[in-house]
Amino acid sequence: MAEALRIPPHFHGHRERLRERFREAGAEALSDYELLELVLFRALPRRDVKPIAKDLIAKFGSFPEVISTPPARLAEVAAWARPQSPN
Repeated sequence: MAEALRIPPHFHGHRERLRERFREAGAEALSDYELLELVLFRALPRRDVKPIAKDLIAKFGSFPEVISTPPARLAEVAAWARPQSPN
C-alpha cells in the first residue's frame, strides 16, 4: 500500500516535459538554460544537466554565447565534461 502512495520525484519526466514544451510552443517559450538543457541531453544522456546549463549560462551570459564559445574555452571551465565517479 505504501508503495502505491509514493509520489515520484519532481524531476522524473523532466526531459520529456521540456521537449514537449519546445515542440508545442517553440524556443521562445523556453529560457536560455532550458534551451541549453535540450542540447546537453544528447551530449550527457545520463546526467542531470540543469545545473550544468545554469552554470554555463551564468559563466557565458546567454544560450547563443554558450553555443558559440570555442570548445577549448568550454573545456577550460567544464568540470561537468569529465565523467562522474560512481558513488
